[in-house]
Amino acid sequence: GLLTGAALASWDLFLDPQMVVAGHWRWSDPAPALPGVPQVPISNYVGWLFVAALMGVLLVLLLPRRTAPSDAVPIGLYLWTYASSVLSLSAFLGLPAAAAWGAAGMGLIAVPVAASVRRRPAPAQAP
Repeated sequence: GLLTGAALASWDLFLDPQMVVAGHWRWSDPAPALPGVPQVPISNYVGWLFVAALMGVLLVLLLPRRTAPSDAVPIGLYLWTYASSVLSLSAFLGLPAAAAWGAAGMGLIAVPVAASVRRRPAPAQAP
């Protein structure tokens, strides 16, 4: 639950700077902010972390446990979101500080997930 919340909320390190620059929203007083990302207050990220963690915990508590045939699709989408966000903010959107913060924050989860995928044995093929 808490890890799920952190995984979701960390995407906001990429998303909010992008949305502010695109003119979708802004804060009247964004201070204090992360260095290099003065348009987004730190309280916004903390709020998203709290809400996402609460949602993750509630989902774990309220939904029945099910076994899935594979977690490859959600893991692939998460890693794609991570890599494409780092690339787009740094190379195309002119937001290198936001790209660095997002790479670090979301990387706390994405990098170990990617490493665990690389270590998994390949599934057995049906005859």
